[in-house]
Amino acid sequence: MLCDRQIKFLIDILRTNSPSGYEKQIMLVLKKYMSDICFVETDCLGNMYLYSSKKNDGLTIMMSAHADEVGFQITDIDNNGFVYARNVAPIDKQTLAGNVVTALTKKGEIQGVIGKKPPHIIEFKERDKCLGFEDLWIDFGFETKEEAEFYVERGDYVTLNSEPRFSCNNKRIISKALDNKIGVFIMAEVIRSICKKDIPLTVVGVATVQEELGCRGSIVSTNTVNPDVAFCIDVGISTDIPNVSSKNYGLFELGKGVGIIRNAENNEFLTNTLIDAARMNDIMYQKTTGHRSTGGTEAAHIQLSKQGVATANISVPNRYMHSLVETCDLRDIECAIDLLVAEMQELTKYHKKDFCLF
Repeated sequence: MLCDRQIKFLIDILRTNSPSGYEKQIMLVLKKYMSDICFVETDCLGNMYLYSSKKNDGLTIMMSAHADEVGFQITDIDNNGFVYARNVAPIDKQTLAGNVVTALTKKGEIQGVIGKKPPHIIEFKERDKCLGFEDLWIDFGFETKEEAEFYVERGDYVTLNSEPRFSCNNKRIISKALDNKIGVFIMAEVIRSICKKDIPLTVVGVATVQEELGCRGSIVSTNTVNPDVAFCIDVGISTDIPNVSSKNYGLFELGKGVGIIRNAENNEFLTNTLIDAARMNDIMYQKTTGHRSTGGTEAAHIQLSKQGVATANISVPNRYMHSLVETCDLRDIECAIDLLVAEMQELTKYHKKDFCLF
């Protein structure tokens, strides 16, 4: 079970507003939480590095977890004070209308709602249409363009607004931005744990920026760390919901353990060490292929850095991705932490050449 300290930290980072390109809020919370545990630094892109030690003999291990969330950016303001925006990451447009949003402005955070025409005055043939950004606007309650421009300006970032909550059985958490603040949480907790252990590895956790814009932060951070081995910690699309075919996407279920992905990004030898660590420590895990054969996480970019990096994905099943009500199971999150801590001990047995497949 996650302890009270861990739950508080998880809630704290989920309450931050950190859209791709503007991740400052979550980084400040992470830095405050980790500075007394390990050495922390950042780069000009905004990535945050957590070092379990200055330098040890043995492998250099990188754990990557992207800290950004889906969101919007203000593009225009009309004469009646209505605000228009573009997405800065692929967001589920079908879930947007009627949601509360938060604008991150120089005058502070302000709340508004995403508006659309009511169904009463929509042509019948248009009622089932999936609305695009050209059909939506943000209503902050302004009455004029001048009033709106006093509070917001073009380029300001906007995020979905929700309060994290737990299911009635306390097994599942429901929130925006579980993709991928869950990964940041797992990475931080693994670093906290191994900092207390005498493990002859150099382990660097990286909270990366701009993953939703093309994994930009992971490219820079991998070149900075120059790891021998890397773990990409992210959520994955759960398939245990109605109308999703396991024949097409495999079976990936909430509450059945951490996902170990097998696809082109995952070094076969490294993946097998994860499976061994899970079995030896009685940690629940699921083999999954991910939702496609390549891409979808930072692992694809990390793997191709410099002369190549032995990479593996740690995945937490997530329902309703890129919406206000993403849902994960706390037991899967705990399994992910336990697996990575156990894996660090397992990796002390190996050298870089062991991950060469032939």
